[in-house]
Amino acid sequence: MPPFSTTNTQEADDPTEIIIRLRNCEKQIDQSTREFRRDVNRLITGLLTLGIISASFLHFGMPADREMAKANQEINVAWKR
Repeated sequence: MPPFSTTNTQEADDPTEIIIRLRNCEKQIDQSTREFRRDVNRLITGLLTLGIISASFLHFGMPADREMAKANQEINVAWKR
């Protein structure tokens, strides 16, 4: 046991136990970092996809089904007059 104990138990002061716990903490941090990077990559991919789709709508106009719905609405309004 070291001259200045940091805990109440001898097992917790064991250098091997401390190294094992530190390695476990390091593994958890590495795993959290990988998960965070993966989530950030997914977010960036999603935002890029949304931007590309939005740009294509701006470039090519409204899709045909929306144009047809708009035309039907105009016809219905005209018939009600």
